[in-house]
Amino acid sequence: MSEQELQSLAIRLSAVLQQSAGSDSEEEASTGTLAADVMQLINGWAVGAWKVAGDQLLQLSFAADKQFDAQVAADFVEATRKVPLAETTLGIVNAVVNRRSAWARSTELEGDLRRSAGWLGRFEAACSLSCPLTDAQGVPVGVLAVSWKELVDGTDPRYQTLEHLAAAVSERIGN
Repeated sequence: MSEQELQSLAIRLSAVLQQSAGSDSEEEASTGTLAADVMQLINGWAVGAWKVAGDQLLQLSFAADKQFDAQVAADFVEATRKVPLAETTLGIVNAVVNRRSAWARSTELEGDLRRSAGWLGRFEAACSLSCPLTDAQGVPVGVLAVSWKELVDGTDPRYQTLEHLAAAVSERIGN
């Protein structure tokens, strides 16, 4: 995907974040397409986006690969529809609370991101990266997360692309 396509996706993501969560089915369909577009850009196994609402995260969208277990996807969607910001062992919350990306690995069942590690095991994924999406003052207003079947770290172009996309979304929030 080109830089122009990435920027276009960033514009779409920032617009969704600035709208109210819990919208009608037409908007939900568009956010589902948006998650699928992010998944294609990042070559991910699963992608989710959440919006900060007071002391919790509200799920905006989730998409997974065609081969992803449908029951696991349904369980995850239900479990993460609303997530308290106190649940810092989940990467999506950890990224928001600590205002930095959270990289979780399925093998770290005792670590700071152990709840993410548990979900990654159910996903049959090796890792995930959760990136906070911030306003002009650096305050998190959302989070974008991707999981991959194989181990992806900071040297991988997909990891770097996700961080670049999160930065591009953050630049547009509030502008």
